[in-house]
Amino acid sequence: MALILVFDFTVKLITGFFFLVASANFTTYLALMYVLRNQETPEGPIMKQKTRPYFIFMNCVYFSLIPLALIPLTAPNCDSIRRYPPSMLYLNFIFLMNTVFFYWIKKHNFFQGEKHESNWKSSLLGTDISTTQKNREMFNEQIQSYNKYLNILSVIQVVIIWLVVRYIDGGCALACDANGTQWLYLGVGGELFIMGMMITIMM
Repeated sequence: MALILVFDFTVKLITGFFFLVASANFTTYLALMYVLRNQETPEGPIMKQKTRPYFIFMNCVYFSLIPLALIPLTAPNCDSIRRYPPSMLYLNFIFLMNTVFFYWIKKHNFFQGEKHESNWKSSLLGTDISTTQKNREMFNEQIQSYNKYLNILSVIQVVIIWLVVRYIDGGCALACDANGTQWLYLGVGGELFIMGMMITIMM
């Protein structure tokens, strides 16, 4: 929060925004990973096993942000052609990748596991059924809350991408300083765009 206020009232360093957006993005991903891989029910190990390849892949994707931020062509800076750096656009698409994955596993019944009911019933032998049911209910509540949160942020990501393609890169709202390290407002549109990014980070 303190860093966001600093950027709001001082210079709009693009590298700073990149760091904040990447941190917020990665935190959302970690929340999903934690919920899915720490389900305290008999079906938890099945879900952990089935989601492991995806989380390994996504960890590599997030790690790729480091070299991407260091390569001049994709680094978090701007020029007369691209006001919104490719590395930040990459972050938007990473978020949408996590959204697609979430809805894919939801569609394929990873949460309820009807296809694996026989395995789960055998796992319940010697287990407190009431405790298992409570854990399942708590897990479902977490998933529902995450689902609503993800819906809101996904819409915002799509809007940001649309604004970048339609307005920002066209120089209608933001300009760059001489070094290409800061955004400069060209009007109310630029202020609203930055404010929207800050709201996304705080969420």
